[in-house]
Amino acid sequence: MIHGLAVAALVAAAGLAGCSSTEDKKCQDFCGEGAACVGGACVAVEACSPACGAGTVCQGAGASATCVPLLSSACAGGCAQDQVCLAAGGTAACVGVCGAGQAWNAGAQRCEATASLCGPGQAWNATALRCEVTNIHAAWLTGPFTKGEEVTAECLTCHAGAGQEMLASAHFRWAGPTPGLRDAAGNPVDDGTVGKKGLINDFCVAVPSNEGRCGECHAGYGDPAQKKLAYQLAPDAGRVDCLVCHADLGTGYVKAQKNFGVADVKPVSGCSPACTGTQVCLPLEAGPACVAPGSPEYAAKLSDVLLQAARSVRRPGRDNCGKCHFYAGGGDNVKMGDLASSLAAPAGPEVDVHMGSANAGAPTLCVDCHAGDAFRHDRMKGTGLSVAMVEEAPLACADCHAPTAPIHTAKHLAAVACQTCHVPAFSRQLATKTNWNWAQAGYKDCKYPGAPQAIVDACVTDPASPAFGTSRAVIDGVEVDYNWQKGVFVMEKGVKPAYRWYDGTARHTTVAGALASFDPADGLAAGAPIALSEPAARLGDAGARITPFKHMQGRQPVMIDGAFAIVPHVFGAWSLWGTKPDPTAAGASIPVVPATSAAPTGPRYGDHATYAAFLDAMWNDVVSFGAATAGQVPVLVTVAAGHATRDAAGDVTLDAPGHGLASGTYNVMTPDAGFAPGIKAVTAVDANTLRWHEAALPSPAAPVVSTQPVRLFRALVRGVDWRWSDTEMFMNVNHEVAPRAQAISACTDCHASGARVPVCDLYQGAATRPFGCP
Repeated sequence: MIHGLAVAALVAAAGLAGCSSTEDKKCQDFCGEGAACVGGACVAVEACSPACGAGTVCQGAGASATCVPLLSSACAGGCAQDQVCLAAGGTAACVGVCGAGQAWNAGAQRCEATASLCGPGQAWNATALRCEVTNIHAAWLTGPFTKGEEVTAECLTCHAGAGQEMLASAHFRWAGPTPGLRDAAGNPVDDGTVGKKGLINDFCVAVPSNEGRCGECHAGYGDPAQKKLAYQLAPDAGRVDCLVCHADLGTGYVKAQKNFGVADVKPVSGCSPACTGTQVCLPLEAGPACVAPGSPEYAAKLSDVLLQAARSVRRPGRDNCGKCHFYAGGGDNVKMGDLASSLAAPAGPEVDVHMGSANAGAPTLCVDCHAGDAFRHDRMKGTGLSVAMVEEAPLACADCHAPTAPIHTAKHLAAVACQTCHVPAFSRQLATKTNWNWAQAGYKDCKYPGAPQAIVDACVTDPASPAFGTSRAVIDGVEVDYNWQKGVFVMEKGVKPAYRWYDGTARHTTVAGALASFDPADGLAAGAPIALSEPAARLGDAGARITPFKHMQGRQPVMIDGAFAIVPHVFGAWSLWGTKPDPTAAGASIPVVPATSAAPTGPRYGDHATYAAFLDAMWNDVVSFGAATAGQVPVLVTVAAGHATRDAAGDVTLDAPGHGLASGTYNVMTPDAGFAPGIKAVTAVDANTLRWHEAALPSPAAPVVSTQPVRLFRALVRGVDWRWSDTEMFMNVNHEVAPRAQAISACTDCHASGARVPVCDLYQGAATRPFGCP
């Protein structure tokens, strides 16, 4: 909560009343409440309430201050100038007259305030003898806070306008203006609804059904009870997360990694013995300790972190922006390729000439370039092909730099983007992900089809290890990683960009959009990947220039007819990465995937002849759940709460008048904890009744009646409805600008067959080709 500023003005003046000095240090005339006679002058002491009478003086501090007798000569030898002789309990003693936060000034013969009076966010001015505010937030905010929303409420008392700006921002809405976005026919797509919330990529694919995990990088506080992110709820500035962008993250503030973006405490290492699965290692005052979330100790630490974070707010630092943009895609430099922790404190300009520069005037913070001219939260500068939103304006090198070097001819500037020469390679400090194959996920023994022996040999097979089911090996000079939950990755360092014509326009596949470059023949065999995002410009388009991109490739599920790229349900309850209740033991849970690929069976997906068939069943469930949640397939039947019953035999009966379904396989969706979602073999008992046997939950002792709606969707089956397909994305490379000496500058770097920049290839079909091209 907010309290008044505790800036004390306890400077006591001498001479408040006349004193007799016939006997040194003996007051014959008492100075009255709040002062005592010292050295012939009255000086201030603590004030008691009610006021002290004649012959007494107030001593102590705050609520403990009391009136005690003051004696003229009971102290043998007299008292020092900053003391008076007091009697308490029949004993006389010399006691200092200066109160808490004061010190005696012998020259001025008075008590004066000292720096110890200053509270948080204040500093002592020795000349003016007063505390002065140096950090208004530290002085103003006193807490206590129990959750992030309470901090935001305090922020809004002064910054209500900023809260409204955030509600309209791309960072909060995960959607915004997209003036450069084009559909397959080249028409503009700019209705303000497109953004991160609805785009498809070939990393974690998409947000819908995975909000609990994605919320770690949303600038708002979601609602775990409703399983929604803040932008999915009614607009409320009180859900804006001010701290994630403005707090010093060294205070330990983080957003919960798996809980819809609520405020949390950054865990640490060093707990011994190791914490259990229900505990977190937190930095307590006595040292690292294992603490259970929800416990009083956890709540106290969260409250302390929230207060310290609130008091630390300032312009967004590199750590704030980098918390999401450096670690996008699940790790440091994984996604963007030119945004990594190496930019947080670059060793020098060889990392990035802007962020690593020591020159005066060089940008030191991300917002030095990306903040809009009016510093509005909904008017950031910049854009990118992978998330093509523009709030205020794109950024261009020419905004700050005049091209004066001889190589900067008009012809070059018209045809070649600055980044093409000045970012000759990216991910020069840390490796970036360049390929993600989801189709190989599911093998906890790392023995996926075609797995190199080096990957199998390096596999972590101890179920007790946090790295269980993962492997890493360098194969032909390239790092190959495997994770049973995610598939196969390729990580590369010092990556040469891919070059395309770019004029600021792009195509990008959305959750609801058809695949623009879809061809039924595309796929691994054909070697023709589906483009999820790509530049829309081509040779000869006005304003198009040769521009560098990170070329990201993947393999993920898409509809066979090209209707859409499927959103898989990989995080949360009943997901690929989740755990499932064990039908043989109430309350127990076991992983959905067997420990080895030699066991093609599982408690949720049944027995199969081969492990490949088992994984097909698993993936059918994962993609059906995700597609239904994302609205990619229509609901067939909705049964209201109270109209589904699970009996003691495990059979589920739906009262669904006029359902219109034939018996068959359907995807059942419900948030009701008493019923299991997933693909079921459903029997149409009659025109009003549907039934299936539930094997994923233990049979109840008494019938369970639904308290939430139950919906049935089309079940997506591999080979019938969906398939694995190769995909690709192109992502702008704008950072990690190299020093001038490393820039591409030789003619033969561009003007020759097989040149570093494939100019000849990019001019294929041109009536006039650049010199050096055959």
